[in-house]
Parts: sequence; C-alpha cells; structure tokens
Amino acid sequence: MRSWVEPCQAYEKNLLGLKRVFLNSLRLAWTMVLLADAAGLLRALALLSDPKPTSPLQDLLPRPLGWRWENEADAGGD
Repeated sequence: MRSWVEPCQAYEKNLLGLKRVFLNSLRLAWTMVLLADAAGLLRALALLSDPKPTSPLQDLLPRPLGWRWENEADAGGD
C-alpha cells in the first residue's frame, strides 16, 4: 500500500465525521449490553427471592388428608 493512502483516508473520515459516529455506535452498543445484563440479573434476583411453585396447577393436585381419631390417645390404654 502506498504511504499516502492511509493519511488521506483518515482525513476523509474526519471530514465526514465518521469517527464520531463510530464512537457513538460503540457507546450505544455498550449501553444496550449493560441494559441487557441488568435485565437478566434483575430477573434472576426476582426468581430467587420469590420462587414459583414447580407446577402452575400445584394447588389443584390432590394431597393426602391428615386424619386424627378423636380418641386416639385413649385407644392404646383401654
């Protein structure tokens, strides 16, 4: 490559303001990455602090009832 090509391209880039646009796009990309990370961390924190039941229908599933006889304590002595 010729020695004068790169300085000419840099000069044209500065004339067009492309350097500023490139830096602004990097700043935007960095900001979006930080926002995405923050959203993921907040979601994980919410899931850890308020865990949901394993099944959405957990409350509707049958459970064994605890049955206690009225004379349970006296049944063994008589």
